[in-house]
Amino acid sequence: MKVSKIWVIIPLVIVLGIGTLVGCLYLQKNIAEKKNNTANQPIEQVETTTETADQTVISENLPTSTLLAGEDMSLKAVKYTELPKDLFSQNFQWQVKEKVANLGVFVNYFDQCLADTGPGCIIIQESQKDYYKIANFIYNNKQGDVISVKADSGMGYGESDYNYYFIKYDGKIILLKNANEGTEMYEGDGLNKNKFLINKVLYLPTFNYPKTILHNKENLYFESISPKEVTDEVKKVFDPKDNTTVFQTGENFTIYIDGIHPVHYNIRLPAYLQLNNGKRIPCNIYETGHVGEGACNGGIKGLEIKNYSATDLLEIGVSENDNKVFVLKNNNDPDIKKIFEDYNNNLAIAIGKPTTTYDKFLSEYPLLVVQDGFGRFIKFKNKNYYFQYAECGKPVIYLYPTKDTNINVKVQPNGGFSKTEPTYLDNGWNVRATPQSDIFNYADNTSYPYLFWEGKAYDMTFPDAGFVMKKENVGTQMRAILSNLGLVEKEINDFLEFWQPKLEVKPYVYVTFLPQKDFDRLAPLTITPKPDKTIRVFMDYQPLENSITVRPLHIITPTRTGFTVVEWGGRLHK
Repeated sequence: MKVSKIWVIIPLVIVLGIGTLVGCLYLQKNIAEKKNNTANQPIEQVETTTETADQTVISENLPTSTLLAGEDMSLKAVKYTELPKDLFSQNFQWQVKEKVANLGVFVNYFDQCLADTGPGCIIIQESQKDYYKIANFIYNNKQGDVISVKADSGMGYGESDYNYYFIKYDGKIILLKNANEGTEMYEGDGLNKNKFLINKVLYLPTFNYPKTILHNKENLYFESISPKEVTDEVKKVFDPKDNTTVFQTGENFTIYIDGIHPVHYNIRLPAYLQLNNGKRIPCNIYETGHVGEGACNGGIKGLEIKNYSATDLLEIGVSENDNKVFVLKNNNDPDIKKIFEDYNNNLAIAIGKPTTTYDKFLSEYPLLVVQDGFGRFIKFKNKNYYFQYAECGKPVIYLYPTKDTNINVKVQPNGGFSKTEPTYLDNGWNVRATPQSDIFNYADNTSYPYLFWEGKAYDMTFPDAGFVMKKENVGTQMRAILSNLGLVEKEINDFLEFWQPKLEVKPYVYVTFLPQKDFDRLAPLTITPKPDKTIRVFMDYQPLENSITVRPLHIITPTRTGFTVVEWGGRLHK
């Protein structure tokens, strides 16, 4: 008996439909479980380190179900290879960087949590990477190329400032581990470890750079030979007229040798000033910068430059490097008077030193001016009378007791208050707080979401490490950084509402944070009853026209336990 084809097809369609439905339900269940697991994950103490040598990166267990076939980010997929130690010795040359086809060493990966829970998750897409050939060589009659590609930050920040360096040779793609600026591999770095081999021995060749070069009558000193990304433009990353650029160790020039390979040089300010009256003044007693801690012999973070005229100045000597040294002819110049008044009225009280007379003040050269090789007049302010102070912008204090509690809060910035809310009384704020930080102030019978103050802090020195981010990435990256510093979503939202517009005024921004022990010294915070945990986050920042390379800031994420107090704020720039 013949069976009609339709009676065979109908059961098959039904079976396939049921299978598809079961599969979809199973997938939906897994996604829901993943969301619940992520949402319920407890806060742990995490040490976030971005040191460049033997780097250890703590990353989440990234799901692999979204990886395409053949893609593998696990370290188990890593394979090593040996290459001739003289591979680059026969015919190696740097070249103007040239964009080339993608090598396919990154995976096409999308972490679902970005769509479900907001920023902080990782997107890695091979199609969005740019690969550049930066050098070529020939070995045993075989052509080889050196290829550069940006690394991923590993913290959900997108691309890093670092490069991976690969070579294409003899039909293979090989990662040069020693040439990769300390960038270590880890499970979430986005590298498809099935696609390349690793060599642990070879370094890229370098130039023999002169220790000093003369530029615009100013000696510049050799700083580094790290093979950064090369460019076909001969350019100098520094405008001598710009007095706001932030650098790590002095003012840096990036010189492109033959328009190909970059190397950093910097200005070293003198160690001493030799005056015509025979007096020799060590520069380490002078403050030369207006951003961060200054020093005559380096370590400056932006010079304070003023366009004086010849009629304003009297030459009194030379610096160690033969640059001219001046004083102001007018002893009552507003710049000098301001230093004197600030010292007697504020600083002497803040640091516990006696006030002084104007004649004694002038005899100790409170303000000197040095003209550098670029013709700029740089102000040197005597640190015995001048300490840099920071305008503390909107520090706010949250109180999270375990139950409704009466609390006394005292904060004492060493430069005093300029504004408080509610009004700060002689004995501080006396409030009642809930576990949600709903704060009732007894003095005015009013409720507040937090306690607010602004003021000045003298002698504030920020670390020379931090983060550089693009304007368009500020929101996402700052959320991740603030979370690592211990803030929760409400606090992060409040922080960004005030600070994000200030961080986005230029294409890039440099951000760093004052160590809590230093902030405790400059603005002591006393709370009764004593909290179980106090978290104080204080930021400094510098808007930038161009990206710079800085040492990443080491962060240890605190654990919030029991009665927790949280404070955030930052340095105001006018």
